[in-house]
Amino acid sequence: MIGNTRPSAESLRTASPAAVPEAPAPRRPAAAGRFLDPFKERDFTILWFSMLTGMTAMGMQMVAMGYLTYSIAGTATALGAVTVAWGVPQLLFCLVGGVVADRFPKRNLLVMSQGAMAIVALINTILVATGLIQIWHLAALGLVQGTVFAFNMPARQALVPAIVGLDRLANAVALNNAGMNLTRIVGPSLAGILIGIPAIGIAGVYMATAVLYLAGLLLLLKLPKDRGGRGQPMRGSMATQLTSGLRYIGGNPALQTLLMAAFAVVLLGMPYQSLLPLFALQVHNVGSEGLGLLSGVAGSGALAGFLVVAYVSASPRKDRILIASGAGFGLSLVLFALSPTYPLALVMMFLVGVLGNIYMALNNTLVMVNTDSSMHGRVMSVYMMTFALMPLSTLPMSMIADVIGAPYTIAGAGALAAVAVTATAMRSRRRTTLS
Repeated sequence: MIGNTRPSAESLRTASPAAVPEAPAPRRPAAAGRFLDPFKERDFTILWFSMLTGMTAMGMQMVAMGYLTYSIAGTATALGAVTVAWGVPQLLFCLVGGVVADRFPKRNLLVMSQGAMAIVALINTILVATGLIQIWHLAALGLVQGTVFAFNMPARQALVPAIVGLDRLANAVALNNAGMNLTRIVGPSLAGILIGIPAIGIAGVYMATAVLYLAGLLLLLKLPKDRGGRGQPMRGSMATQLTSGLRYIGGNPALQTLLMAAFAVVLLGMPYQSLLPLFALQVHNVGSEGLGLLSGVAGSGALAGFLVVAYVSASPRKDRILIASGAGFGLSLVLFALSPTYPLALVMMFLVGVLGNIYMALNNTLVMVNTDSSMHGRVMSVYMMTFALMPLSTLPMSMIADVIGAPYTIAGAGALAAVAVTATAMRSRRRTTLS
């Protein structure tokens, strides 16, 4: 894999002998077996478990929010609108969050943002428990949480290479993705079960998320205050530094290709997550438990995809695996959306999880490896903009789903995602000799 000292068109030539020490084929399983090495760093372990609690809380919260929104309003458009409220501030502030992550101590940013998420979850709990909750409350709190998330994720992503170094970065990213996808099993499944228990319900789910956010905060407080550096000494205003980050990406064809590929899949494919309540409550009529199972199966597939990522972390053909998994993710979405039965939909959702995780983990790794350490925060903020834009694409998809139905909407989006990944790969081969 190309290091961050040569941000050129050759950056994606993962087979370059100057970039990857050639190892005999029989040793590849041993390389895959080293994927637990980042846990030798105490601070990475703390960061990983804080992510585990926070993302479990978010997984539970997204299921609760979707179920509650659809129960109150009864339309996919309302689901999309609440999701957009969560995404707009991320789009507006994500780039600023990247500059802040490069200028100030990343650990302190994580502590403050994690605490803010706990407060938002607690407010949600009170509103639901008192029966005062309305759609506009969910949208307003989504705006707050989206703003906080815009500062949390660039700092968290940029802290990983600062802790483990570039030699263990691929495995650290794979472990992070494995943890996040484990939460996609536990969080949504647990939320679906708890919602169906009258003594707990939506209010109990939101209370659980507040407790989990608080647990993550307590873990982050164990990190040294200057972990990941006290911030880079920079000249000029934040606007100047933001512009310099964009210029850096503009001069790096490898990053441009990777970011375009990420945008294509996230914008077209990932909105399926927000529309899962329609498949559970409207298409297959399986209720909240069925919704939790759909999300949990996707997470199980993603966890299985992590094992693939661990194995191919030493592969000289990660770029080809990236393209194949991205196109396969789009096609598996088509098969899921058009599945005539719920059991078949579960099988297809597992495949969606496997291929989606392989794609995102490899893309994330290649982005960070091809970025200079002083630019990690800003580049990762652009990368995180893909997830900020996802809620914005969810709204038009939700409106289309109200007209033509969720199955045809997601099937069309999946097909477009597969085409977009393929087209990006072909363009990359012409411009950057991707191989």
